[in-house]
Amino acid sequence: MGIRWGIHRKDTGKLIGTCGFNSWNQKMKNAGIGYELSSKHWGYGYATQALHKIIDSAFSDQLPFGELYRVQAETIPKPPQDASFSWN
Repeated sequence: MGIRWGIHRKDTGKLIGTCGFNSWNQKMKNAGIGYELSSKHWGYGYATQALHKIIDSAFSDQLPFGELYRVQAETIPKPPQDASFSWN
């Protein structure tokens, strides 16, 4: 089970990517998280802002699948500035 959201620029409303939980295990209360972002929008903090918002929602029991105890991220090491989010 998973859930995705669009990432939109606040100033233009333009869709620039998506983020969400790729897998959600209700019994174990954990989920995998990921995002895709248009390369011309890398390095501006858009993915970071979006992921913080959905992680906060998941740990405060605001999502339809229930509360989480753990979120896991898998990264693709290229490009380095994009993959660094998971290590902060």
